[in-house]
Amino acid sequence: SLNLPLADNTLNTVSAYNSTSNPVVDGFVLTSAPIAGSVLAPASGVVIAVDATANAAIVTILHNPRVSTRLSRMGSTSIAVGTYVAQGSVVGTGSTTTGVSAQIAVLLDNVAVCPYSYFTATARRTVNQRLIGVVPCTE
Repeated sequence: SLNLPLADNTLNTVSAYNSTSNPVVDGFVLTSAPIAGSVLAPASGVVIAVDATANAAIVTILHNPRVSTRLSRMGSTSIAVGTYVAQGSVVGTGSTTTGVSAQIAVLLDNVAVCPYSYFTATARRTVNQRLIGVVPCTE
């Protein structure tokens, strides 16, 4: 089960992100309180891809042979491919270019899927409380 990649005490809103207009296919955008916070590994795993472009950084973490998470829209990251990360460890900082935010997508066999059911019960409650604009998918 996945935790949200921003600490609950910094999380302000959650919005759906998708490229096909289907509800929350590609992930959630998590917006923190005014100060840019750390982006955390949602579960333990190995970093398999990194793009450290400033204010558009992306880190992909493989959690098991089929499931990975892609953390994007980050302000920065200095983590390297091949690094093992424990759940909750810092993998980057939130971007401040479009509001302090980070995006999480869940991939099953490298295909983005509805992330909702992969989160812990606590994370799902947090998403429900802070979600704006669209009801998350449930499968």
